[in-house]
Amino acid sequence: MSKYKITQKQVTLAKRLREIREEKELTLTLAAAMIKIDPAVLSKIETGKRKINRKVLSALSKAYRIDSKELLKLYYSEYILHLLSLEENPKEFLIYTLKSLK
Repeated sequence: MSKYKITQKQVTLAKRLREIREEKELTLTLAAAMIKIDPAVLSKIETGKRKINRKVLSALSKAYRIDSKELLKLYYSEYILHLLSLEENPKEFLIYTLKSLK
């Protein structure tokens, strides 16, 4: 386990998905029906109790008629932070990875 504390932004993917749904004035039941999943599953995604996959994320961005880029940034940010949190020196791994992207 890492000795570094990795903090996430205040806005998590789960929280943002709920905000968008509420901004669109969609009920949980209607939003879930739009992408053909159980409302309980969407509820768990929005509360962070269940991880979302790319297929559902894509379906939600289409159903909500929003650019998927914002959601993908949050999705990958949380995923990368999770992976880095498992390492002893997460900054070292992140720096190495960033250099590889150039």
